[in-house]
Amino acid sequence: MFTMDIPYTPIQDAPIVLAQAAVSGAGSNTQQPIYLLKTCDEFQSGVEGWATPAGWLAVSLGNQNNRDILDDRTALASIKITLLEAPKHGTFTPDSTGQGYLYTPEPGYLGNDKAVFMAEFEGKYYKIVENLIVSVAINDTVPLCPAPAPTLIKLNPKPASGSLGIDLEINGNKWGQTRLILTNLERNVDF
Repeated sequence: MFTMDIPYTPIQDAPIVLAQAAVSGAGSNTQQPIYLLKTCDEFQSGVEGWATPAGWLAVSLGNQNNRDILDDRTALASIKITLLEAPKHGTFTPDSTGQGYLYTPEPGYLGNDKAVFMAEFEGKYYKIVENLIVSVAINDTVPLCPAPAPTLIKLNPKPASGSLGIDLEINGNKWGQTRLILTNLERNVDF
């Protein structure tokens, strides 16, 4: 329990303190992604196919850094993929490497599905949102996935601290400026 021992202070000078308890257990070490990658794959209804988040990330990083990660088997194998959200209209079966998933759409389903992954590569974390479009047939000349090719989007991390000053007025009486200070001792934790 958190209690404060503060002497009486007029309201205009009173500090406002917000405290957040630390999360205990396995979820407390969850890393926040610094990049977002949105991809798209097309699947034929009733036909299974491969979703390859590690491959998409390798291609995107290779394009960004002028580096061939996809053909570098050691680099490609070092990409760690975690499934965060499975598709709602089909099943995912991981391959033996854990980097690709065999997607089997529900029989008769047509429409959009989605899977979300977290990837870790060379100490950086990437959130991969893979849109899965299920159609009657795949037409390579008129693709349903939007162009251009997926690119990495840099995310802005949450600030570690901040402050807000406001003029406080109650019942027509001005109490001066009150400051609200938010401090986060553990980076990238939601307030």
